[in-house]
Amino acid sequence: ARILSWIGRRFSPGWVSECEAAFALRPVSCVIALREQELLGFGVYDSLALGVMGPFGVRDDQRGTGVGRAICLAVAEQMLGKGYQYAVIGQVGPRAFYERVLGAVEIAGSDPGMYRGLLEPSELESSAVPTVR
Repeated sequence: ARILSWIGRRFSPGWVSECEAAFALRPVSCVIALREQELLGFGVYDSLALGVMGPFGVRDDQRGTGVGRAICLAVAEQMLGKGYQYAVIGQVGPRAFYERVLGAVEIAGSDPGMYRGLLEPSELESSAVPTVR
């Protein structure tokens, strides 16, 4: 719960739900960066779809220190250990970072990809949810 609330305060409510899904998997598909029990960043994979990396988040004061690189490489290593030969990064933020660290290349026409048509949290609150019988 501590990690999820940390993510919610610093990043996005949507990222919290993706991290919850990562913690529900066995083995857990979330990498956490700590220094002396202090959270510095996180990265997940397989939480929204198999073979998808992200989200990744690093505390503002830790960006540019190698924490994000270490998290990305740890996620990639875990995915490789599970047999993945390729991975997709969902909603790429700092494109140059992923190109440099992972050798990532853009898949033409893939934006917004699997996120197309998803409701925003504000839309969920105002929309009527049908009852399934």
